[in-house]
Amino acid sequence: MKVESSAMRRLAYDARGLWVEYVSGELYLYREVPRDLFNQLISSESRGRYVNEYIRKRFPFDHVFLAREN
Repeated sequence: MKVESSAMRRLAYDARGLWVEYVSGELYLYREVPRDLFNQLISSESRGRYVNEYIRKRFPFDHVFLAREN
């Protein structure tokens, strides 16, 4: 889903975890993120701050690729 954020372009969640596409075009998969954290992220006032505080350094991740602008 597209999001209004100065840090992120899109967010998604599936069985593998949380997908974050940053405005830089970098795409990350944060594995093992519980669904309730994704729901809290979606409703948070600052999604960038939420990822930094609750997800980025707490869950394993994969840098998937540099996305192209659509």
